[in-house]
Amino acid sequence: VCSSDLGPGGSTVLITRDGTGITRTTSPDRWAGRSVGDRPVVRRVIQGERGPFEIESLDGIALFGAAASVPVAGWYVIAGLERGSVLGPVERAQQVAWTLFACTVLLALGLGLLVARRIVAPVKALADTARAVSEGHSAQRAPEGGPAELARVAREFNTLLDHRDLDEAEIAAGRARLQAILDHTPAHITLRDVEGRYLLVNRRWREDTGIQI
Repeated sequence: VCSSDLGPGGSTVLITRDGTGITRTTSPDRWAGRSVGDRPVVRRVIQGERGPFEIESLDGIALFGAAASVPVAGWYVIAGLERGSVLGPVERAQQVAWTLFACTVLLALGLGLLVARRIVAPVKALADTARAVSEGHSAQRAPEGGPAELARVAREFNTLLDHRDLDEAEIAAGRARLQAILDHTPAHITLRDVEGRYLLVNRRWREDTGIQI
């Protein structure tokens, strides 16, 4: 039994029912014939515990172990593996898992910020253009970059501004033509609102009254 190889950190000890060591996989000469019944792990095994349990080896090393009895000989076999050799791979796997989790979270945050920037920038540019136009900068146009949906909105907004400029140009041209016709009419022509304020007068009226409106 004690010749079994449990690998690095493994240990097997064979004891009698009164707690005397028979042999051990490591340092067998040191433990052969020595009374170890006062050791907690030995007392627990003699009292009937078989594990698995976390114990302290005869050398004071923390182990995960189990025990079995040999009824014919009245002996007990206690086998254990050092805690580090058992939990080491698990703890390393946990560290790798946490590292991957942290990297995933950071990647998700980075992608979220990138997407947010791609959305926020075009929206802000559109708002800035609307504000500039409202302040009299009629030539201002929104940049048509960014996500497809926002780019389409910017194009439609720019088209609306272009149409508005054309409408205003047509209205101004119409007013100029009307004013030219009125100015060449020999009669006095005026247009007033309901409160009597002059909205439109022709040149003959201005010349005869001496009032410039």
